[in-house]
Amino acid sequence: MNVKKQFQKTTSEIRNDWRELRGTPRGEYPKAMMTSQQEAKNTATVNCGRDWTSFSGDLADYVLKDERFQKFLSDAGAEANKELFWHGSVPGYQVRISFLR
Repeated sequence: MNVKKQFQKTTSEIRNDWRELRGTPRGEYPKAMMTSQQEAKNTATVNCGRDWTSFSGDLADYVLKDERFQKFLSDAGAEANKELFWHGSVPGYQVRISFLR
């Protein structure tokens, strides 16, 4: 399986577990983001949403600690960090992935 498909599959599995943990049957986060522009720069992101609460920060931490995500990083030769971003005046967190090879 190629890196992008594995990234999407891993993130989908984490999203399903997060929904179950939170008791929310729907929700689009975490969302795997690997555009062609990101691929050209050897990066990707896991979008964890944005809001005034700690939701996106907690979700970013959850993703980073997940064993499946850590295995994906290892298999893909990548590292990841939690990153704060602003959408206007609304803060949010994402996980930035940098592919090293």
